[in-house]
Amino acid sequence: MHPWAERLNQAFDKTGWTKRELARRSGVSYDNVNKYLGGKVENPRGDAIEQLANVLGVNGIWIRNGDIFPPETELQLLEVAGISEAGAYRDVSVFYPMHDDTKNQRIPIARDKQYPNARQYALLVSGDSTDRIAPAGAYATCVDFEESGLALRSGMIVHVERLHDGLVETTIKIYREDTGRKWLEPCSTNPRHKRVEITENDNDKINIRGIVTGWWSSIE
Repeated sequence: MHPWAERLNQAFDKTGWTKRELARRSGVSYDNVNKYLGGKVENPRGDAIEQLANVLGVNGIWIRNGDIFPPETELQLLEVAGISEAGAYRDVSVFYPMHDDTKNQRIPIARDKQYPNARQYALLVSGDSTDRIAPAGAYATCVDFEESGLALRSGMIVHVERLHDGLVETTIKIYREDTGRKWLEPCSTNPRHKRVEITENDNDKINIRGIVTGWWSSIE
């Protein structure tokens, strides 16, 4: 096997994905993924290696040449799972499949070591629904709520999915509870964003998907 293919396999093996999952995430055909992982090409052409490297969280130059830092010493890249935007209902959850406009996006921020076994991801903020704490264009870094082992506490900033008539609204809210009541408070200065009480409602199902652990913005 060619050395570049060994490095590609090294990065792939750490994900636990199937080859079909790698093909889906990267946009590289399954046949080519199988061919590259099998080391059946001496010198890969085009940008397929860079596409694979992007979703694997490594540098394409390292895969091709092996002459920069290996994955263990590189800054990890965090998956951008979707968009947080109050009032925007879409037909998918950010958990699967990813929104087309954030598919394959990653941001250069390390995983939070407090949650080594939990899924960690980012949400792109759109609109003014979090402008009290983060502007549009910023990213919220999150940890999967169920996998985190955390208990909900009043004041936590959470990633919420609200289902209505088969559509999903993805937002970031502040979780509040008092005297048996629970609600989600907007992080916005815009008065049109209202607090939402968490109740059993056939038309609106509320799921707390993640806990916000931080914020990230690129420097232009």
